[in-house]
Amino acid sequence: MLVGCSGSTSIGEADKALNAPQVRSSFDAGQTPVAGPPASEILARQALDALFRKQKLRIVNDVSCSAMCIDGESDSFEVTLDGYDPQLGIGYEYIAQEEIGLDVNPQEAKLLHNSRQILLVGPAPLERVLEQAKLFLQQCNLPASATPTK
Repeated sequence: MLVGCSGSTSIGEADKALNAPQVRSSFDAGQTPVAGPPASEILARQALDALFRKQKLRIVNDVSCSAMCIDGESDSFEVTLDGYDPQLGIGYEYIAQEEIGLDVNPQEAKLLHNSRQILLVGPAPLERVLEQAKLFLQQCNLPASATPTK
């Protein structure tokens, strides 16, 4: 699947995205539960923005993207990502409790998760959201100028 946001995806970026490591989202089963209520949309986005920027990504908020499945599973669809680095093609979408099935439907969520360049997380307590984001960033092939810090 290719995700192109604001016309920033080139052939090289698409190849890089397809070769990016597989990551897990908080929608995956088999995780140890974290106590507490799910993070609000505002709190999760603020924390994710700060974490991604700490890793030297240039996060732009509310970026409209076209996602297209390249293996024939489905047609293309539009999605607005909560945060996205247009140069690196890496971003995130937090699904708050009240957004389940509204912001991204289950099929789109599956396709975004499989894109391997977009972190799809939520609803979850903030601790779990940040845990997933750190795992995602550790597994991304970031250039030296955006090397994650410990």
